[in-house]
Amino acid sequence: MPSLPTPAPPRGSPFLVVEDDQNLARAVCRPIERVRPCVIALDYAEGERRLRSDVTWCAMIFDVKLGSFSGLDLLALARTLHPNVPTLLMSGYHDNVEVMNRAYAMGSAFVNKPIGMAEIRRIVAEGLIAEAKLDDEHVGRTLLRIATSANLTGAEVEILLLALEHESVEGIIRRRGVTLNTHKHQVRSLAEKLGVSRLSEAARLVFTEANGERRR
Repeated sequence: MPSLPTPAPPRGSPFLVVEDDQNLARAVCRPIERVRPCVIALDYAEGERRLRSDVTWCAMIFDVKLGSFSGLDLLALARTLHPNVPTLLMSGYHDNVEVMNRAYAMGSAFVNKPIGMAEIRRIVAEGLIAEAKLDDEHVGRTLLRIATSANLTGAEVEILLLALEHESVEGIIRRRGVTLNTHKHQVRSLAEKLGVSRLSEAARLVFTEANGERRR
């Protein structure tokens, strides 16, 4: 029996996860790595070094407690060096309202641990949408809302983004580095979640709802 082809490695800008619990960091990266590379920094110093490198990041996730250092300081540095990159701060201290408010004040999302799949999917969607640099901000906001409410995976968000660019099926497969069967399976899942029958209808749904938001 012939062996299955090795999946193509994720393309595009990587995600940065700064978390001193290696098992948790790997768990967070696992779903991200289906669509983008994921770089783990296990302490504050490594996180700062990564932030100061010349890498263009898709999105960033910081833990609040990094030994005797604070992820809030890394978040502040990220806002200075990478002001347009979506960020997420996560904390194991559920009653720390001050930390949450400081994260929000710096334009970052905030979640309590254990971080769930919904939160990971949202930051992945935010990163992919920001990376796409959509010309119309209404389309980006609408796509994020739809992606969040329908629990779209990163792969499904990426497909929808390419469809919004009017990319052909062949172009989407080539740019994503997947097989035709994988593409068909992911499009089927995307269409079912959005209640449509084909990818073009999903793209039209985003444009239609974005136009409605624009008129409000």
